[in-house]
Amino acid sequence: MLVKDVMDGHPVTATPDDPVAEVRRLMRARHTAYVPVVEDGNILKGLATRHSLMINPDLVGSHDIITLSQFVADLKIKKAMIKGPDLIAIHQDQTIEEASKLMLDEEVGCLPVVERDMLQGIVTRDDLLAQFTEMMYADLPSVRVTIRMPMVKGEMVKLVNALGRAGLGIFASGSIREHSGEEYCRMVVKIRNASLDDVEGIVSNIPGQEIVDIRNM
Repeated sequence: MLVKDVMDGHPVTATPDDPVAEVRRLMRARHTAYVPVVEDGNILKGLATRHSLMINPDLVGSHDIITLSQFVADLKIKKAMIKGPDLIAIHQDQTIEEASKLMLDEEVGCLPVVERDMLQGIVTRDDLLAQFTEMMYADLPSVRVTIRMPMVKGEMVKLVNALGRAGLGIFASGSIREHSGEEYCRMVVKIRNASLDDVEGIVSNIPGQEIVDIRNM
């Protein structure tokens, strides 16, 4: 799955000279926390976020209420947006794993998607969470089993073959590495049209593998 498959290809945008107050209203109306800032043929210039639009108290502490009101009214997005080296973007042909890792590494909640500096869309943490939910078929009844499995060749085949002999198959799966210092992973598989007891009986008899959790979903 690539970024272009999950991104919003038509995000609401602003220009550098739009007032901060107007972009805040736009965020509320469109229920979004992120607004890319573009100009000159959709060239990405920055990113407005709810956090970036918070006014620094040091800038307004010495103003009276009338001056402060005028200051806020005159403040433009170009003074409050994320820009330059702080603006982290991604390409639409990169994978969703790369997008997720980049968000975690850079501690950001979204990534503008660009091609030759032109905005193509935006991908957010919510987009990635929605895709993960879809990939794991969270809405379909199933038996969900988590298996501690050695990270060596042939272990997944052992699981697939054991289920296959019982006429069962895996329709969704995912794994994460253990950080115990040993070469093991936690493999999550989901199986439909089977009872919990049947799946438990099959998997518990696979040599070298251990059920960590099993439940009906």
